[in-house]
Amino acid sequence: MKAIINLRKTTAVAAIAMIALTASAQTGPRSSARNNGSEANKARSEQKRSTQNRVERSGREQEKKNTYQYREERRQPQNTAKPRAQATPERYKAPQHAPAHKHAYHKPAPKPAPAHHKHVYHRHLPVKHVDRIYHNGHHYFHAGKHFYAYHPGRGYVIFDPPFPKVRVLPPRCEIRIINDMPYAYYNGYIYLPLEVGYVMVPAPPNPHLSFNVSIGF
Repeated sequence: MKAIINLRKTTAVAAIAMIALTASAQTGPRSSARNNGSEANKARSEQKRSTQNRVERSGREQEKKNTYQYREERRQPQNTAKPRAQATPERYKAPQHAPAHKHAYHKPAPKPAPAHHKHVYHRHLPVKHVDRIYHNGHHYFHAGKHFYAYHPGRGYVIFDPPFPKVRVLPPRCEIRIINDMPYAYYNGYIYLPLEVGYVMVPAPPNPHLSFNVSIGF
């Protein structure tokens, strides 16, 4: 009988131990899970705080840089002076040599007198029969496509006649024979040839006394 009672006690104690072990086993994972969850939350909060701290530090540093740059710009003097106009490059000037020293005894060579072809006088005209025109109290002579003026004691000299000139004959001019010599005539003028063009000489009342005549000078 005692053995049965002891067996029951032992069985009850074993049952109680088993229940206690089971309860402790169930309680352990729950507590460890709770502990793990709290640690994860703590890690997240720490990471969030560190991120916020970095953002705040970078913002403060950027604000400091902007403030420092603004102060430096305020310190630097502003160049308000107008830009200088660029100087115009001067043209190259050749060096001027000083004139040679003139001595009192040195005389410069005389300059040659210019040649005046209009003042070359001829004793005779180049041809025997010439045109003699009387105009404004003077006699002019036309010979060899030139006009001549006569100076007593000197001779004949070529000069520019005081009559109008044309380069070509008028298209409606007519040919008149005066002292066996043809002359171009148009509108009251006799056209006498030059080296270039013609001279318009007013036709005299008696042209046979003026054109293609022989002079006795």
